[in-house]
Amino acid sequence: MTPVSLSTRNPYFGLSHLLRKRAWPLRMLPYVVLLLITPAMLRAL
Repeated sequence: MTPVSLSTRNPYFGLSHLLRKRAWPLRMLPYVVLLLITPAMLRAL
C-alpha cells in the first residue's frame, strides 16, 4: 500500500500524508536553529 495508491482512493489521506512529510522539517527547524545559535552566543559572551 503506497501513499500514491492510497491518495487516489482517499485524497484527504494523501494530502495529510504530504503535509506530515512537509511539516517534519518545519518542526525540526527550531531545534536546528538553537543548535546553531547557542555556540555562537556562547562564543560572543
